[in-house]
Amino acid sequence: MNWTQRLCIALLVTLHCTISKAMTNPIVEGGNLATRIQTHVDDMPQHFRNIGEGTTYSDPTNQEVTDFLNNVFSPLYSLDYTTAATNAQAMDYQLVEFTDNTDSNVYYILERDPLSNANNFWGTYVLNPSPDRGQLVIQAPHPRFDFRTGKQSAYIFRQVGAGFLFVSGTHRCNSPTPSGCAGVSSVCSKSISGDPAPQEFIDEGSVFRESDVAHNEASMFQHVTEWVHHDNPTYYTFIQLHGFGAQDMDPHVILSNGKDENTPPPQNDLLIVLRTQISNEWDNSSGSGISLDIEVAHDDNGSFNKFLGTTNTQGRFINNSVSPCNVVAPDNTGQFVHIEQASKDGDYFLREEANFFILGQAIINTYTEAPLPVKLLSFGARYFKKKVELQWETGWEESNSHFQVQRSVTGHDPFEPLGFVMGKGDSDISLYYQFQDTLISAFQNQNLYYRLKQVDFNGNFEFSEVVRAFIPGSDNRQRLLYGNQGTGSGLSVNLPVELTKMDQVTFHFIDMRHGTHDKLLVDPDDIKSVLEQKLSASSPGVYRIVLEYGGVKVSDKYLRL
Repeated sequence: MNWTQRLCIALLVTLHCTISKAMTNPIVEGGNLATRIQTHVDDMPQHFRNIGEGTTYSDPTNQEVTDFLNNVFSPLYSLDYTTAATNAQAMDYQLVEFTDNTDSNVYYILERDPLSNANNFWGTYVLNPSPDRGQLVIQAPHPRFDFRTGKQSAYIFRQVGAGFLFVSGTHRCNSPTPSGCAGVSSVCSKSISGDPAPQEFIDEGSVFRESDVAHNEASMFQHVTEWVHHDNPTYYTFIQLHGFGAQDMDPHVILSNGKDENTPPPQNDLLIVLRTQISNEWDNSSGSGISLDIEVAHDDNGSFNKFLGTTNTQGRFINNSVSPCNVVAPDNTGQFVHIEQASKDGDYFLREEANFFILGQAIINTYTEAPLPVKLLSFGARYFKKKVELQWETGWEESNSHFQVQRSVTGHDPFEPLGFVMGKGDSDISLYYQFQDTLISAFQNQNLYYRLKQVDFNGNFEFSEVVRAFIPGSDNRQRLLYGNQGTGSGLSVNLPVELTKMDQVTFHFIDMRHGTHDKLLVDPDDIKSVLEQKLSASSPGVYRIVLEYGGVKVSDKYLRL
């Protein structure tokens, strides 16, 4: 989904909503985002050798993956924060609306409930609803093992204005259980400062562990990555931050797309650009006097062949592996960026906190916001005379082929296609579109949800926000007023759930005693204030109030004392 487009959409806000379960708003907090993410890193399950009581991490079940993606992450992705926050609670997660005190921007942090006793260390997922580079997803799969990369990832996410930040929920060596994925790694089974690894790790040998989310296709980290990539396969670029202890001849930085020197990207080789930008920013800003040695995997003639991320399961998936755990990816899409950052003799170079901004600025100089094919100014839906009317407006269009109108009964996937509306190709003026859903006879007293899939002439597509329309039943009646007597002040008005800002409401105010009848058009936002004014100015008696909109009438009586 296109990020700027999301912000241009005029969201339909219902004035009253009757739902079957209590809804939860996000927790509101503030502070420094990078510091907040570092607390997650500090509190996450440690290396197995430091736990003392065994393993903490285990993979989510298939049902947990389905529930998390469909009921929690999907609403967050669609900016439906209340639904995401409500459903997160059922999975011992929580959604935090976090205002960063360095840039005053608001971020949404989907995190494990710190009071939970559940074994659900699935990671932290941060959404930026107003990004500058919405196509970038910053990832830290080893935030505790690769020193400082957790805090660095949050700093860079904020600095570059990326769309998402994904941070693993556990130490890569928390569990001795092998992930079963291809590759060799001794980082969990070797001795540290003469302290041998736990016997469980030694017995399994030099393999990747299930707690290593960069090498485990069953992790929630992997599933969320796949979900986002699936939503728009050509839009997102995933940038992973890693660290390694350098030997004497090792470079300071290793850049790869998860492929070796035999597979460069087909076009737009941005790693070459990124290498230049890192070098320039380092020379201009670090003041260290050290010249960084930066390797690009497919541009070194095969002279360096380690730390290239070729077994990384996120990279393999994005590079079109049919089975990321065990099958080498055939392609280099250029949409996975693996950044290894050296440390040596106590110097962390790019991973020094004072140098975080250098890599961030290099990313800014390399990646610009992807061009938008359509600027969507508004999109709305309303029930009217046994059908749902959809209307939307574009501010400009570029290579716009068509819109596919889609419907869902839940507000989340699956959405079914209903029909097409052809676009105008190229336009620099406002254009208006409409579509009618007449296939609604099977639905009563429930919401239907709609979105647009905008497709350009190259086959690229973006999804709009999700909007809803309430379908009333044949016996759909409700009380309009709670407390139907008084002087007219302090009214509690129960506005219909299906009433939206798109509706033009005819307001009827009828004096039952004298037979007078006032009728006027009002906006939904003004109904309560207009009613209070009418009643306050009226003499004692019985009055009938009727709201008429979209072929629906709702009425009630009020005794003016």
